[in-house]
Amino acid sequence: MSSSATAAGWAKQAWASLGRLSYTSLSLLALPSYAAELAAHALTGQQTPDLAYERLGLCTAERPAGPVLWFHAFSIGESAVALPVIFRCLLEYNEHVHVLLTTSTPEARTLLQNSLPPRVTVQFLPLDNMLCMRQFLAHWKPQACILMESPAWPALVECCAAAGVRLALLNARLSSRVFLSWFCSAPRRALLGSMLSSFNLIVPQSDIVS
Repeated sequence: MSSSATAAGWAKQAWASLGRLSYTSLSLLALPSYAAELAAHALTGQQTPDLAYERLGLCTAERPAGPVLWFHAFSIGESAVALPVIFRCLLEYNEHVHVLLTTSTPEARTLLQNSLPPRVTVQFLPLDNMLCMRQFLAHWKPQACILMESPAWPALVECCAAAGVRLALLNARLSSRVFLSWFCSAPRRALLGSMLSSFNLIVPQSDIVS
């Protein structure tokens, strides 16, 4: 490898480390204000306490015995894409394999909560910071994490990679707005590249929707 290629590789790693450090620091600094906001919503009845617990990585459901496959679908639309894959997994694997489905909107959680088979547990995705994600993973200990559409969950991806959880990205896409937000600076661009390199499988949207 030439010295220029080696230097370029080091520069890319340095930018990715800077992007990761910036994201980690900012997300942890924002945690107290997020926690206060969640508590206020729970106290005023805007959401139930269990939703606030789940956003902080505090799990309200027990982990079932056996392997757990974790799917994350941000909203109802992404859930519609995830459900056929989830049902196929339930058919392919025996009754000892369970599915954890997380979502990021109250509407999707409410819709899915009582409409799926008993082997599927629905929860809110925790806030994307190292503290909440590590707590969440320590409880669920999934064998694999399958994200729908967006890979832009830095703490989730880093924690899964560190814990040896295999990562897949289905129906992968980036909107023009998200694309520009990640490519606007060298650290964010390098961080996105580092996240994508952590995935064991990526299936673009054009390949899964046809």
